[in-house]
Amino acid sequence: MGKLTVKAVAALKDPGRYSDGDGLHLRIVPSGQRYWVLRIQQDGKRRDINLGSFPAMSLSTARAVAHKAREAGGKNRHAVPTFSEAAREAHKARTTGLKNDKHVAQWLTTLETYAIPVIGDMRIDEVERGDVHRVLEPIWMKIPETARRVLQRIDRVIRWAIGKGYRDDAIDMRLVRDALPRHSRRQVKHMASVPWQEVPAFHTAFSHSAATPQVRAALHWLILTASRPGNVRNLKWTQIDQDAMVWVVPADEMKMGIEHHVPLSPEAISLLQAGTTQSEYVFGTGVGKAMSLDTMRMAMRRMGYRETPHGFRTSFKAWSLANGWADHLSEAALAHADPNEVRAAYARENLLEERRPMMLAWAKFVTGHGERSSRARAGIRPEQPAQGDLQPFHPLEPA
Repeated sequence: MGKLTVKAVAALKDPGRYSDGDGLHLRIVPSGQRYWVLRIQQDGKRRDINLGSFPAMSLSTARAVAHKAREAGGKNRHAVPTFSEAAREAHKARTTGLKNDKHVAQWLTTLETYAIPVIGDMRIDEVERGDVHRVLEPIWMKIPETARRVLQRIDRVIRWAIGKGYRDDAIDMRLVRDALPRHSRRQVKHMASVPWQEVPAFHTAFSHSAATPQVRAALHWLILTASRPGNVRNLKWTQIDQDAMVWVVPADEMKMGIEHHVPLSPEAISLLQAGTTQSEYVFGTGVGKAMSLDTMRMAMRRMGYRETPHGFRTSFKAWSLANGWADHLSEAALAHADPNEVRAAYARENLLEERRPMMLAWAKFVTGHGERSSRARAGIRPEQPAQGDLQPFHPLEPA
């Protein structure tokens, strides 16, 4: 006979594990959900097998199922993996079909370097906030950008485990961050950006640069959509709805793992004529080949600019604030994470059309011939019109 009784099981409410004997436990998670697990030895390692939830599975049924599982030697697809095993499976699921070998390798390498040595042997269902904190604390101040990526990837593994049924609760990573030291402004590395007032001048200068038409179009697209360079280089024809004038960036290419919709201006749509139909990538360099990650940055360098393509997101943000656009609209345009999950869900579903006028205004500002820059390196020719004399946009105009 087991240690638990029907009456006792029904009365249990507090999170924790309650043993019935012979490896059978009732586990109660913080959310209040209750389910049966069988702890076994398999391949020399301790494993937990999920048997079913209570009260859908009664105590007597759980005992019978546990008995059969023990007789079968614990061979069950639902054996709970360790964090290390879950990380590798989550990595395999996430990267299937991705062609950026460097990104595919880095995703798992960061976890192998910083997380797996600390929590790799823990069962994925037993990893808690404090364990994630133990991983991040030694690297949070030393290598903040890497630490942030480790945090995001641990969260991915946890969510993969929830989807597979290995655990029922997520970890609130905001609480983990709150328990870590704050970075000073000097420690936060921002991408160098062109001042927003000079973006039209840069746009005109780059239109007449020695870069190829595809590179010019790709960087113009990046500026007009306030997008990340990686999303632009991986832009595929299937992501563009020209009739609706929307670019849908898949969730697996977004930093926060959430599908992002970008309203497109006519100026952005016109850039598609520079794309090649010989590749699945709009700005690809051949069949099945995306543009190199450094191509746009090097094109700027050759013009004498030390700012980065990514920095144009900062330029856009500064322009939006200076011109009275609501902060939540520009944040949604930049696909920044909103700590309020309800508000974030609302923003994803309802702000597309509210953002469109802002992106149209930004496109008109960018493609209008700006006031002459104080920098001689911008390369603006004297005969070009002054700010306010808007001219038709010719993205492929020869130098």
